Amino acid sequence: MIIDVSSNKKSSSGFTLIELFVVISIIGLLSSIVLASINSARVKARNARRMSDLIQVRNALQLYYEDHESYPSTVEGGFTKWRSECWAHVPSLPSDQVIPGLVPTYMSQFPSDPLMNKPAVENINCYLYSSNGTGYTFRTRESPDLNNVPPTVFSSPTGQKYWGICEVSPQCIW
Repeated sequence: MIIDVSSNKKSSSGFTLIELFVVISIIGLLSSIVLASINSARVKARNARRMSDLIQVRNALQLYYEDHESYPSTVEGGFTKWRSECWAHVPSLPSDQVIPGLVPTYMSQFPSDPLMNKPAVENINCYLYSSNGTGYTFRTRESPDLNNVPPTVFSSPTGQKYWGICEVSPQCIW
């Protein structure tokens, strides 16, 4: 006697709702981990570019100093002023005028902060330059990327952190 057991079982094709929910949850978790890693890599890339920009400007300033025996001065009316191309730091200047006399002789183009959006009116991400002729400070303006940074960052007298370089004795120009 042959008993057909298959006729008594329901045929199951497809996935249950719980199985689909588990798979979707796992995919969501993995994608959030990947997105967090990508964002971290972007911050590191912007910081590497900032460091490269600082070194490039420092080298151009050294070449300028060798030719003129002083750094490009930003002294106006007896005061050393900050110069920048971003709107948040008035006056906003064209990039080739941030450091007077540097572009195009010592640099083909002046760099901009990686987060700087030139068309934006309210941009606050930019590089700042100040010099009395015997020394200079070239630094970034405050940036959200500077929360966890390497020791190349220095603090102003008010305690704000910046990426920057300065060539002056005994301290940076503020």
